[in-house]
Amino acid sequence: NHSNYAICAVNPGRVSKTLSNTALREVVDGIADSMGTLLQIVNYNVEGQQYICAGDLVALQTLT
Repeated sequence: NHSNYAICAVNPGRVSKTLSNTALREVVDGIADSMGTLLQIVNYNVEGQQYICAGDLVALQTLT
């Protein structure tokens, strides 16, 4: 029996070298709002390089 929720590491620099923390939050929030599901940044490991996102599997797949 598997959970519908998971976590993943996100490196905004792989999307764009100029993607800011604010822009990443807006993308994450936009996905969560448009899908009506859970998706959020839960840990800022290394600023500008590694963040941990948690949420519904479908929302995480959309983010990636």
